[in-house]
Amino acid sequence: MKKKIFINFLIFILITACGYKPIYKKNEISTIEVDKIEFLGERKINNRILDFIKIKKNSSDNISQSLILNSTKENIITSKDKKGNPSTYKMTIKTNIILKNNETESINKNFIANFSYSNKENKFELNEYKKTIEENLIKSISEKIVIFLNLEK
Repeated sequence: MKKKIFINFLIFILITACGYKPIYKKNEISTIEVDKIEFLGERKINNRILDFIKIKKNSSDNISQSLILNSTKENIITSKDKKGNPSTYKMTIKTNIILKNNETESINKNFIANFSYSNKENKFELNEYKKTIEENLIKSISEKIVIFLNLEK
């Protein structure tokens, strides 16, 4: 019985002291320092991504960093019914991020998120569903960008 308690205690100590630390945790997201932000493409998507990423103005004069966001949204019909009416759609959001340091080196990365959904009879519900899908895709891309930028530091 004492051996079993000792082994359980030893396993508990080893598991809790293993040094696990999550990579992505909301309260530990570091801020990105940039001098200039430039938007290309869909301004609404870029603004939503920028809201999620923590950015502050660079205070040092010797390091100049600029951030360029280029986002596009594409909503295509993937299938039609017998009458020719669309039955399924696919929404794709593509974001290209360029982080330039001192105009000599740059980091360029593409992020893509897509989702397929069915058509609805009620067009108001369909539009609301599209907005929800767009917000979820933007959030997904934003999370990927934050993780990428935190790993690049």
